[in-house]
Amino acid sequence: MTKINLKNSIQNPLMQYIKQNTLSVSLLDKKLQGSQCIETIKISTTDVLHKRQVSSLVSDYGTQLYHNTTFNNQMMLKNKFNYSSNDYESISARLSEIELPNYYIENTNDQTVNYEELKSLETKKITKEYISNLSTHQDSLRSRNQLQLVKYSNLVFGNSYLTNRSEVNLDEFPYYNTIMITSNNQEDKLNKLLKKISFQEEFLAGILTNQETVDVGFQVNQQEITVAVNDLFQSMRDNSMKLNVSNKIVLGTEKKNSNFMINNFKKKIVEEFFVSRVSGDLLSFPDMLSGTEVNREVFLYRLDKFVDNDSSPIQTVWLFDPKNYYDYQIKRDRIYRYKLSCYCLIYGIQTQISEVKEEQDGVRLTVVSSPSYKYVPLEFGEEFIKVTPKIPVPPHVSFHNENNVENSIKIYLSLNKDSFKSQFIAVTEADGDIISDIPTKDGLYDFDYELQDGKFEVFRLLQKPESIEDFSDAKILDVRNNISTTDVMFKENVKPNTKYYFMFRSVNVIGVPSNPSAVYEIELIKSASNSKITVKTVSLVNELTSHDKTFKRLIQIKPAFQQEVFDDTSQQVQDLSTFKKNINDLTLGTAIDKLWGKKFKIRVKSKDTGKILDLNVKFNLIKDNIK
Repeated sequence: MTKINLKNSIQNPLMQYIKQNTLSVSLLDKKLQGSQCIETIKISTTDVLHKRQVSSLVSDYGTQLYHNTTFNNQMMLKNKFNYSSNDYESISARLSEIELPNYYIENTNDQTVNYEELKSLETKKITKEYISNLSTHQDSLRSRNQLQLVKYSNLVFGNSYLTNRSEVNLDEFPYYNTIMITSNNQEDKLNKLLKKISFQEEFLAGILTNQETVDVGFQVNQQEITVAVNDLFQSMRDNSMKLNVSNKIVLGTEKKNSNFMINNFKKKIVEEFFVSRVSGDLLSFPDMLSGTEVNREVFLYRLDKFVDNDSSPIQTVWLFDPKNYYDYQIKRDRIYRYKLSCYCLIYGIQTQISEVKEEQDGVRLTVVSSPSYKYVPLEFGEEFIKVTPKIPVPPHVSFHNENNVENSIKIYLSLNKDSFKSQFIAVTEADGDIISDIPTKDGLYDFDYELQDGKFEVFRLLQKPESIEDFSDAKILDVRNNISTTDVMFKENVKPNTKYYFMFRSVNVIGVPSNPSAVYEIELIKSASNSKITVKTVSLVNELTSHDKTFKRLIQIKPAFQQEVFDDTSQQVQDLSTFKKNINDLTLGTAIDKLWGKKFKIRVKSKDTGKILDLNVKFNLIKDNIK
């Protein structure tokens, strides 16, 4: 879980003074009065200086906010590659992501019937047969105008959307990304209420149009920052609750009949609901002083999708409940970045002090507490994922010859229907770059069979290899069949009575190779009357250490994107009329803690030998001033 801890009690000078001087606080009386809680507390002290300081702080107390709480949310990504379709890749290659089929639109049902004109496939249901033979069903994906396509920029899961309608069809498509959102938060009352009165979409409209925010100083994960806070009730009172659907697809079965009168009635229901909860949501002053957290909930999830490190999202998904989102509008061999933001409601408290009285043994105060329901948009991180087919398994291999053939053998290669997890064994210099973006778990890759056209690499040596790396420059050809098939047989010329050493790899549709096959010692033995081939597998002496030289492909030290980006929206840059002679005054990065000019020690320790390698790194920002 990604945890965000919020504290704004540090902004309360009276609380800070009490804590710093370890003064004793007791609750003498507590009663509810309408939507307020009236407390009589006593700050015990006989020190005259303490009493005077407390009285002074109380006179300047005004209204103080208390919103200490913690949110836990997480996003996980998984790419599912079911099969390859040359038809689909050929037709979709020149299209943008939003022009591709959308899982939630293409399968026609009562929830999507209003969006028939947005479909890209001319079928009511996606099937593997339809996609695999797409060119026989339609020449191209259905053309849609810009006004139609722009709707894909915001996908809203409406109040009545049922997620299980078409999940049975997930694996009919070649590939998709699954974005799994999980939440571990205390309350779910606002969300349930909005769903019950069918007010989620209108509530989203209020959030999107709300401009009335208040900057509040918070300690967020122990860092002092200013957070733009929105008042729950003010957001509803001052904003239109009619959702603009010109740039949105709203999924759901119910036909919305919202109007001004109905929306005002529902606003009142929401407000009255929270007013009725005052006694359960208000902490006592001593509880706030001790740091007790207030209740909280996430009522809206925003998922922004980017192509790799692009700054502008190509699509935003709005969800009122944490659930899996399936993204079909992706392209093979491309990296995507997803960013999770949550609209977090804090069941906070605002306090005022109405009376103060100095006594011989302390100061008596009357504290008036009222609910302060505020929501804040918080970012819970971003993740990258690459759309890639499965890494193939080493091929099945067999060797054949015809009687009396003097200078050739036949080699049969076929995709191997197997699956396992393993380290990747690099053979060529290019392998490290090819495999670098494919995710691993505990350093292991998934190797699996996928029904696709068989393509193979053939390596050959004349001398017995000692290591798999001896084949790094020994590839002699790539082979595949002229027709669509998972296997191939080809003829290879050899000299009789000469030993050859062969190794093979399967290669998937985007050029990612399998681990190497066994190494085969092949000899065509020719006698006066016939010929035969002998086949032996060769054990490599240093198979266990053949990965040592690939360490440079397993570690990369570079600044994060937040350290390298140039923020041209900062006030410092905006105030410059020219960059000439001003480069030395500028820096890179939007991160609060910048790394430029700092030294780091990076320690790598071998789990096998215990040997330690220390890397001392300093990140220098070299500037070339403009004259």
